[in-house]
Amino acid sequence: MDTAIVCKKPGIIKTILLQLFSRLCPEWFPPRQELERLTKENKTLKGIISQTYDEARRALEGRSKRLLELHRELVVKEKLIATLSEVAVKDPLTGALNRRGANIALLRQVGITQRTLRGMLIPFPHFGVITFDLDNFSQVNDTFGHDAGDEALKVVVDIAKTIFHRDTDIICRPGGDEFLIVMSNTNIDQAVAHAEVFRAAVANDLRLRFETFGVTVSVGVAAITLTEMSKQEEVEAAFHNAKMEADHATYHSKKNGRDVVSTHPSK
Repeated sequence: MDTAIVCKKPGIIKTILLQLFSRLCPEWFPPRQELERLTKENKTLKGIISQTYDEARRALEGRSKRLLELHRELVVKEKLIATLSEVAVKDPLTGALNRRGANIALLRQVGITQRTLRGMLIPFPHFGVITFDLDNFSQVNDTFGHDAGDEALKVVVDIAKTIFHRDTDIICRPGGDEFLIVMSNTNIDQAVAHAEVFRAAVANDLRLRFETFGVTVSVGVAAITLTEMSKQEEVEAAFHNAKMEADHATYHSKKNGRDVVSTHPSK
């Protein structure tokens, strides 16, 4: 019977044993008040730890949220800078480079070529310089309106991009219906051959669109050769002179009936 009671009420036995051991070995068991104090301190420490953890978690979440916001702001600003940079160097109508963009691209391309050839015993490559403008362009604007003129300019640039399609080719619209193309690693004969292909492509396309006026392009070609040690001022001066020669050649094309590719008379 006693055994059954013990099995059913183990808590009583535990209490009795604890009281017995506490009397026999008091040094093993702290006083009740001390035990309550320690228990209270333990609860207090747990509360402080929990509160500190919550505060740290909230602070970390706040910082993570702020970092995410800063990252998003940075992405937006980078996109805006890229857009503004592109607007600063490109013609908004045709997508060709403007004068500033062409100068930047030209100096970069010359610099890349100079670094590539530095120390190599091979001649510095030629640069082909091509200028052209549209024939009878003002008549298109006067007859069909400026929207039609804008469309003709865009078509010309699209054709140019299909022919002068290398990463190193530079297509520029300085203004109006005047254009400039620079081809690296291209001598005068190669530049003339590309210009002729371009002229024929424009004539075939624009004649169908504006057959009343025979819209074509008059093209001028020149070429220059720099050296490995050419400085920026010398590069700019050389290309300026080459463009002047190509412009004279373009004028020569117009005098000779338009829809013609010409080189500078001195060449």
